[in-house]
Order: sequence, then C-alpha cells, then structure tokens
Amino acid sequence: MDRESRRRKPTQERARVTVEAIIEATAQLLVEDGYARTSTNRIARRAGVSVGSLYHYFGDKDAIVDAVIERVLERQLAALTEALSAHADMALEPAVRGLVGAVLASQRIEAELSHVLLTQCARGDREPLDSRWKRRLTDLLAAQMLSGLPVRPQNVELAAYVVVHGVFAIIRDALSERPELIRGDALTHELTELVVRYLRA
Repeated sequence: MDRESRRRKPTQERARVTVEAIIEATAQLLVEDGYARTSTNRIARRAGVSVGSLYHYFGDKDAIVDAVIERVLERQLAALTEALSAHADMALEPAVRGLVGAVLASQRIEAELSHVLLTQCARGDREPLDSRWKRRLTDLLAAQMLSGLPVRPQNVELAAYVVVHGVFAIIRDALSERPELIRGDALTHELTELVVRYLRA
C-alpha cells in the first residue's frame, strides 16, 4: 500500500486545519533546517499536534513532503493559469512576454522552499517537483495559448514542450547562478525574443 493510500483524508474543518498545520510546519522546517533534520516529531511539535495525530493523516515524513510539493505546485500553477488566461487572446509577442513574466513570477512563489524540494527531497519513487511543474505547464501552454496563435511549429504539443523546457532551464540556472537576473527586466526581454523567434510563423 503506497503512502497516498495510507493517508486519511480530512473530511471535517477541524481535521483540515490540522492537516494544513502539519503541511505548513513541514514547509517551515524544510526551509529552516533542511530535509535530513526535519523529523515527524519536530513537525508535530511545530504544528502543535501530537505525533499520533500526525500519523493519523500521514504515513511518514515523505508523505508530508509529498503534500508540501503538491501545495507549492498548485500555488505556482494557479498563478500561471491565471496569467495564461489573461494573455490567451493577445498577439504572439505580448502573449509570450506575458508567459515569460508569469513563469518568472511563479518561481518567486516560495522560492526557498522550492529550492529545498528540488535539491534535497528527490527520491526514486517520487516524481521531482520540476518534472511535474514542466509537464503541467506544457499541457496548459498547448491547450490555452499556442492552440490559438499563428505559430510556425505544426506540432503544438512539441512546441509547448520545447518552450517550457528551454525557458525553465534558463530560469533555474539564473535562480542558482545569477539571481539578479530574476529581479530585472533584461532576462524577460531576452527570453521573449528567444521564444518569439522560435514560434513565429
């Protein structure tokens, strides 16, 4: 039986509050102390619940980390989905500029936590956060933006894959090696040029 099937789903408001407190406590400890030093005992103390209550909803520490990953992913993708919808009816260049800006903005959401999840929480049985993020964004981009724009690639799904993975790789490198680029407008401009030239019919 996998971790997700062992986790009990909160059905009442009090239970939902408890689960959210456990997830938030885990997120805080991961940022403060890293994955290795974060334990279920420390999570329970930070969340203000008993260890027994914690295990009522989560099978182990990694099940809670999975929930943290899902929360970060959903928050980032919610911001991206809103931005994609706002730029869906624009011409190619402003649409791409909006997309690139939205991707950069989404990566600023819980950036420290995302870094820990990406670098310390990889497991063989867990799909990495960045892989899940890129797969979901690729689907969103193909369905919500590229399908309505006059683009050169005939295979819209493949074009979305190329755009997402190319942009994501540059942004991830900038986050770790050139963080000043994330704060300014120069990177947004250059990435927009790169993507527009690739997509332009």
